[in-house]
Amino acid sequence: MMVARDARGRFTSSGTTRISWNLRAFEAIRRSPGVDAALRAKVDKVLAQVGPGYVGHVEAGRTRSRGAVVTATGEAMRDNAENHTLVRALSNIRGG
Repeated sequence: MMVARDARGRFTSSGTTRISWNLRAFEAIRRSPGVDAALRAKVDKVLAQVGPGYVGHVEAGRTRSRGAVVTATGEAMRDNAENHTLVRALSNIRGG
C-alpha cells in the first residue's frame, strides 16, 4: 500500500488495507480471569441493589464468559414483573 498526500495535503492511500483479526485471541480475552472478575463485580453490584430473592452467577461459555442475575423466588419474580427491578438495577450500574 502506498501512502501519499493529495492536493490539500491530506494523506491518501492507494490500494486496499486488509486487517486479519485473530479471533482465537479475542475468545481468550473474553474467557480470561480478568473478564470473569469484571463480570463478577457487575453481578455483585446488581445483586446489592435488587435485594433478596435474586441470584447471580458467572460461567464460562464456549467463546466467552457470561454473567447473569435472575429471580429465584416467586416474590422476586412478582417484584421484577411489577417494578422492572433487574432492568433498573442494570441501568443504575451502567450510569443510565
